[in-house]
Amino acid sequence: MQWHAFVVYYQDVKVTKENQEDLTAKTAKVAKKNLELLFESSRSSRASRLTAFTQHDLLNRAADYFAQARKPRAEWKKLDDLAAQLAEFELRCEAGDYDTAASVLTDIDVEYLHLWGHYRLMIDLHEKLQGKISDSTLTRISAGNLGMALQFIGQVRKSIEYFQKALESARENKNRQGEGAWLGNLGLAYADLGQARKAIEYYEQALLIAREISDRKNEGADLGNLGLAYAALGQARKAIEYYEQALLIAREISDRKNEGADLGNLGSAYAALGEARKAIEYYEQALLIAREISDRKNEGNHLGNLGSAYAALGEARKAIEFHEQALLIAREIGDRRGEGADLGNLGSAYAALGEARKAIEFHEQALLIAREIGDKNTEAKVLMNIGQVYLREGLEDEKAKLLFEQSLAIHEQTEDMRGKAHNLCSLGMLAYIQNRDDEARNYYQQAQEIAMQIEARSLLAVIKLFCAPLDGIALGKEEAIQLANEAKEAFTEMGMNVLDEQLFTRLLEMFASGKFPE
Repeated sequence: MQWHAFVVYYQDVKVTKENQEDLTAKTAKVAKKNLELLFESSRSSRASRLTAFTQHDLLNRAADYFAQARKPRAEWKKLDDLAAQLAEFELRCEAGDYDTAASVLTDIDVEYLHLWGHYRLMIDLHEKLQGKISDSTLTRISAGNLGMALQFIGQVRKSIEYFQKALESARENKNRQGEGAWLGNLGLAYADLGQARKAIEYYEQALLIAREISDRKNEGADLGNLGLAYAALGQARKAIEYYEQALLIAREISDRKNEGADLGNLGSAYAALGEARKAIEYYEQALLIAREISDRKNEGNHLGNLGSAYAALGEARKAIEFHEQALLIAREIGDRRGEGADLGNLGSAYAALGEARKAIEFHEQALLIAREIGDKNTEAKVLMNIGQVYLREGLEDEKAKLLFEQSLAIHEQTEDMRGKAHNLCSLGMLAYIQNRDDEARNYYQQAQEIAMQIEARSLLAVIKLFCAPLDGIALGKEEAIQLANEAKEAFTEMGMNVLDEQLFTRLLEMFASGKFPE
């Protein structure tokens, strides 16, 4: 089961809807002027035309044609709708006009290419511009946006390099808002690596800048992301404090989109505390806002979270209804990452109903999407989820082991420490079931070292629970219940539906007695 966390991604000062529209208008005006010159030149003599039409001029005028041929922004729904911009970009690059090419690209990259899951295309286009842009602001934005795309395909270390370049540029140009934005994105990158404490350091620096320049919108973003970092450390109560501060700011400045995001994160915090009913209340408020402002992406995310909350209450059929609604929206708006998450959640819901084959079918569809868009971390999570279905249903232990090992290899590649620890726990669980106690103990020891390093309290509770029967220690019913409740969040992240009453009871029997039930 995957909860949608409402991360607020940071954009540099120039990349706003208003600036993009202004840029589009300016580009179109220049294009119109060049087309007029082209028309006038057609009246001149053949010799004059031959002189005027250098290759550079032809490329620029062809690019101007595509600038005029753009569809209205309201019609941008899929990649084909951006054909004119993509053609113009290539022509501007061929003509050596990299600044205009960068302007064209930053008009469509974050809000469209990124949303639709075209991360690799976004990377290819931005890489053509590196080291060739003259304008310092465009240079910074292109480097930073390239970093964002790299982060989404699991190349987090490489993304950090580009965020650092963008940050240095912002500081050189004394652009405090840009500096805060790239500090925030560095925080998000380190959070992806499981380094929540380091992420917090960057968010706190960004927060200081936002307050210094009275940037209330980014102040709210920083507070919300601080909440997510503390949630990753298992400090749900502290996370709630930050989400509530962010929510107050969103309401104060009438930022309805981030108000919905903060409500959604509050819902997830209460879900982590086992308060599913309270979580549902927050998700429903967030859903109303998303529908009110026609925010289809977050409408789908809130529906998905409602599905996960009902799954937590054991209402798998109702969960499926919400996940199916979320899936329809993701497909409608071209949100491939969201589509994959919704398919994965449907897989988890069917697994809870004991429909293993159907669960695997949905997870495999999610896996195809993750691989198609290059989302390595999600690919690893889905592989682990499929492995858990095989393990739970007693289908093929060796297949489960292979899936866990494939997932582990990806998490090692992307340096996702939390994901790596989850894999090690899953491998330990499988080894224990197969009576390979020494191997199981080794896996849990490795997982424990990581969990302590990243301060993953819920994961440490999982390890303590599983090490007890491994060492023949009977925890007793009360201690087992307390630890199991602390461990629920990590169990869920590992793809184990311990919120399913039958499985949870079976696990408690093992923990309390110190042996795995027959």
